[in-house]
Amino acid sequence: MDSIVKKAIISGIIGGFLLLAFYFGVLTLANSFSHAVSQFNLLWYWILALVIGFGIQIGLWSYTRSKIKERKVKGTIGEVAATGGISAGSMIACCAHHLVDVLPILGLSALFLFLAEYQVFFLGLGILSNIIGVIFMLEIIKKHSLYQENSRLVRFFNFNIKKIKYGAMIGALIVLIFLFFRIKNGVNNNDITIPNPLVDDQSNSVVQPISLPSRLNSEGNLSIEITPINFSFTEPLKFQVDLNTHQGNLDFDLTKQAFLIGNQNKKYQPLEWRGGQSGHHLSGILVFPALGENVKNIKLVMSNLYGVQERIFEWEL
Repeated sequence: MDSIVKKAIISGIIGGFLLLAFYFGVLTLANSFSHAVSQFNLLWYWILALVIGFGIQIGLWSYTRSKIKERKVKGTIGEVAATGGISAGSMIACCAHHLVDVLPILGLSALFLFLAEYQVFFLGLGILSNIIGVIFMLEIIKKHSLYQENSRLVRFFNFNIKKIKYGAMIGALIVLIFLFFRIKNGVNNNDITIPNPLVDDQSNSVVQPISLPSRLNSEGNLSIEITPINFSFTEPLKFQVDLNTHQGNLDFDLTKQAFLIGNQNKKYQPLEWRGGQSGHHLSGILVFPALGENVKNIKLVMSNLYGVQERIFEWEL
């Protein structure tokens, strides 16, 4: 293995780790390290696919650049530059909605909520751009015969890489259009009642845990994001709570300032708070008792936080 190949492999590994560090850095700055870990646990397969693809791109970019310098190939600088770092922008997009926690500027929340809603689309865009970026790099390597003749991979360059590139671009476009309209239809069809196979219509009992969307409130210089965790009528209810402010200290007791409202305005007090106790950024899990069956609607109420008498987070079941 020559020095150029070794350098390319090392560059690829470093590039992948830097992208992973970027992801954790953005989410930690926006909220907390524990929040970054919880988000990674939810999306690890997407993030790892992005990191691996980005690392391969960086490795190929390093190899191509070094070979061009070694062989003094002219007219390729623009081609190489155009293919470098394609997926960094999509990683920024997939992290950007978390910046709403640290940038509570009027008018930006709608943009970040849009990015959050279409997160899967942007993750898919990142992975597909990685694939296309790798193919572009391989095309440059073949075009200028930068590969080693005795390499095990030399057989790959016998294929028509240009056709593979166009096929990948068309396939990526089809997948992205499908993802976009699937998400769009899911967002805009809230008024259509779709039978839920996880719910027994006669008893309204949940057979399996179901996923409920996050709710956000940013009043009074305090941003609160609430995410139900694997909702079930028969198990204790758990809510991921993320609080952020840049004024004062978050040292209040959520077990005393939060309660849940079920059917007939029945109130449920929290069983426990599993999280931080103070600071500008606070994350944790708020646990409530099981609600039982026949609940159509739940409201999580937080009272007297940063001058706001009541913040209500509501879900229809």
